[in-house]
Amino acid sequence: MFQEELVKILHRLFEYVFNGQFLLPSFCEGRIKLLFKGKGDRADLENYRPITLLNLDYKILASILAGRLRDVLPSILTSTQTYGVAGRDILDTILTLKYTVMHMEISGGFLLNVDFSKAFDRVEHGYLWRVLERFGFGERFISRLKKLYSSGVSQVKCNGLLTGHFEIGRSIRQGCPMSAMLFSLAMEPLAYMINKEAGVRGVVTPAGREVKLFQYADDTSLVLNDEASLDKFLELLGIFCKASGAVVNVGKSELMFLGNKAGMNNRWGFREASDGVKVLGVWVARDPRVATERTWTEKLKQLEKVLSLWRMRSLTFKGKVVVLNSLFFSKINYALSGLDLPDVFRTRICELASGFLWGSRANQISRHTLSRVVQRGGLRLVEIGARKSALRLKVVMRLLDEGQTHLWKDFLMSEFSSVTRLGLGVFCQDRPASAFRGLDPFSAELLAAWKKIRGYVTQNISTVPQILGQPIFHNPDIRHAGRPIQCKLLEERGCCLIKDIVVGGRLCDTTEILGRFCGGLGQGGRSRVRLIYTRVVAAFPIRWLGVGGGGGGPAPLNTAYRFTVSFGGNTRDVSTLKSRYWYRMVAALETKEPTAEAAWRPFFPGQDTSEIWWSLQGSLFPHAVWNNEFKIRHRKIYTCIVLHQINKERYVRTCPVCGEVPETLEHIFLECAVVMPFLQEVRDILKTRCAFEWTEEIEWRWAALFGVQRGRRRPGWRLADLVLAVGRYVIYRARTLRLKEGRTTDRTKLFRHILKGHLLMLYRMGPDKLLRQTSADQTLFDFDHCGLQLAF
Repeated sequence: MFQEELVKILHRLFEYVFNGQFLLPSFCEGRIKLLFKGKGDRADLENYRPITLLNLDYKILASILAGRLRDVLPSILTSTQTYGVAGRDILDTILTLKYTVMHMEISGGFLLNVDFSKAFDRVEHGYLWRVLERFGFGERFISRLKKLYSSGVSQVKCNGLLTGHFEIGRSIRQGCPMSAMLFSLAMEPLAYMINKEAGVRGVVTPAGREVKLFQYADDTSLVLNDEASLDKFLELLGIFCKASGAVVNVGKSELMFLGNKAGMNNRWGFREASDGVKVLGVWVARDPRVATERTWTEKLKQLEKVLSLWRMRSLTFKGKVVVLNSLFFSKINYALSGLDLPDVFRTRICELASGFLWGSRANQISRHTLSRVVQRGGLRLVEIGARKSALRLKVVMRLLDEGQTHLWKDFLMSEFSSVTRLGLGVFCQDRPASAFRGLDPFSAELLAAWKKIRGYVTQNISTVPQILGQPIFHNPDIRHAGRPIQCKLLEERGCCLIKDIVVGGRLCDTTEILGRFCGGLGQGGRSRVRLIYTRVVAAFPIRWLGVGGGGGGPAPLNTAYRFTVSFGGNTRDVSTLKSRYWYRMVAALETKEPTAEAAWRPFFPGQDTSEIWWSLQGSLFPHAVWNNEFKIRHRKIYTCIVLHQINKERYVRTCPVCGEVPETLEHIFLECAVVMPFLQEVRDILKTRCAFEWTEEIEWRWAALFGVQRGRRRPGWRLADLVLAVGRYVIYRARTLRLKEGRTTDRTKLFRHILKGHLLMLYRMGPDKLLRQTSADQTLFDFDHCGLQLAF
């Protein structure tokens, strides 16, 4: 709104700053707030993180400089650092470290988690400027950074009081938009020394690449092969600390001995982590199942704590869903992105959510229904199964992306090859879930998520390497009798890919296949191979013929698997899709139609009962009224018939209001003799004041239960819906008071009170908005006759 005016002022201000003229002290002033890290002794200052609150003008200028830094960091920082670098994800560090530790438990080695004491605060400014110079940053850019940091002063805010001002002689301010990138640059010399030092031996991945170091800001973890490597690293670490001002907290640094190194003497003084190490918020241990259980056990405690704070509040369904989506499910996204979710923990998470939403572990409405949009009977509740699948599909997309060379891909490709001998070719197949029992749980979840959407995915095959790298069996493009062809016998003997049956641009004949892959096989097996291969030749896609190459060996390394997904009338390249798209797709595939729609059909023959939800979206209803409307449509009002089945001694089946007939949902709102005069009064108001009249009784019954039908909507329908909804709420509230307390309520008086109060509130909040939503013409409020007089 004020961009044009502010740009001119800020441009002059920033020129004034960088031209060396006088700088106002308040421009670089900061206030330091100490935040407890959530672990350790609260009386120990080491367990607090200082966050600096800075001047907004300063942050705008720092954001401009940060944008220039952000563009060049990916090209100058090694791949070991993922903090503050565009295009890199903390998930890469977690996955690589997890699979590396699993590999080291077999081969042996050390995992060292280094803890730097007050890492951001100890960075020497002189060291930082030298690092920037060595990286080739210009003198002008560095001088601007110096200007901001040399003029910096701060105060500490503690217990509501401020200390005096003091100059910042060192540190990178946490709170500054450049802090993440500057700190990553400050840590890079350590990574450079370790990666270039031959005396520091790391772990070799299945693809032959060496990994030594993982960095996310000051969280530094090393995977080392032998004692000599650890000794050499400590020597390099000492050099780095002298140059940068960093200090290692030996008492908090953890060392874990893996594989054949277990039981060794800890002569380095680090704390020995025999049960596992917590790195970047997740546990890493010798047994990955133990690490997973510890991580999810901690998460469950956090989730229980969150809900315990909100259970004391009286919330509607919508309010509870907001709490679950924003404060409950959001807390598991991080762990869920890089760790498998065992069924026992998934069940417990769902039970916690159900207990908060319904008051019991049982779901009154299916989670797959509540995940739908309001217009389709849901509340947009996060569905944890769909969320997990979406996050797994995000990993699959990165796995298939040739441009991403993360080290964890080496381990996953090896994992898939150990079971199917195809590597990434497994994503071209349509195998049953039982075929992947030998995989680790996370890898199995990747394939399970892919299988959910496989029927909507098409592979784009256009190049020779792509065709040669295609699997022969379980391939949706090679079918017999409508099903992909299978032959475990040939797969086990190395005949897996198209390149194995193509020679010189033609398909091998049966004799060649028997000669190459069936040596020592009995007559029955050879007959089986002959039959299967005949089917393969008959089903082989014509467009694949004429390719060159062939021969044995592994699939070509340059094979690119490219897929498109067709869903909801759109076709998209999977490499462009975000996890949000995958979540919506999986949730739509697993969604369940509300059971209430089928239950209402006998009462409204010929009507589309899926329309009962439409008036809930964008309604003017008060929160309690909306809550009641949602329960009515889902038939989740506990009638006396239901209550009697639950507790026969306390409740009877008859209506507590009229005391004549068994109480059903339809009886409460339509048929009760005591309620019918009030319903007629509401009907008369809508006829005389809103010009809404229902000549057919079936149409009135619909309106009395669900509001104005979509086909009858015209200016003023939202206000008519509000009147009807408040009427239903009054009926239910009067009935509940009669049932629980034996009290009789004046429905007309209560109706007038609620409607008048709510319309006044809406009018005061915004009369123009109320006019647009309630009527196309001017609406006048004159509160008589049950609280409402409308003139159109």
